[in-house]
Amino acid sequence: MNWLISYPRSGSTYFRYCIEFVTKFPTIGYFYDYKNIDYPIGSLIDLGVSLQKFPILVKRHEFSDIKNNHDIIVLIIRNPYEAIIRHHLSCDKKNLDDQIDYYFNILNQFDLCENKKIFIYYEDIVRDLNTQILKILNFLNENINQDNLKSLLDNQDFHRKQAISLYEKYQAPSLTKGNSLIYHLKKYDREYNFIKNKISNYSLNDKYLWSYYD
Repeated sequence: MNWLISYPRSGSTYFRYCIEFVTKFPTIGYFYDYKNIDYPIGSLIDLGVSLQKFPILVKRHEFSDIKNNHDIIVLIIRNPYEAIIRHHLSCDKKNLDDQIDYYFNILNQFDLCENKKIFIYYEDIVRDLNTQILKILNFLNENINQDNLKSLLDNQDFHRKQAISLYEKYQAPSLTKGNSLIYHLKKYDREYNFIKNKISNYSLNDKYLWSYYD
């Protein structure tokens, strides 16, 4: 099994969209009895995906379902300030301490697990989608259809808007429409400073999060 792990609001929907478009394999999330963004993206919009194929990635926001050491883990990391504030606000401002612990628990578990694993940054997906797609598909030993990849990259703005439209239909509104990487951390000073003080001495900062700090 190939797992796609991320803290919520870290761009997994857009990345799943791109992977499905290039490979024509489905990705899935959690199982519900109603149609939502965790269905294969190709079941919500026509991307030419073969829905009968085994999913190339299974999305989760925690490690609890990963039981096999032979499973492969792909982690998407997003700016902790931006991701935590976004999710905190979307959850009716649930305890901010809990959201910080949630974010860093995912990172801790990824660091400790002995599975074959790789991580990428959401910001790199936005800035250099080609490199991140190639990085992950090569890591998964998947064949890369260059025509599909070129079509995605040549029409990247269209596909980004289409992915955002799906996200808004099935999940939640997008305040930035993907146009800002630091919208929330610049707007919510109190939450930003609270998170900054709490995580300043986190042991894995230098290993995973160094680029997000002043």
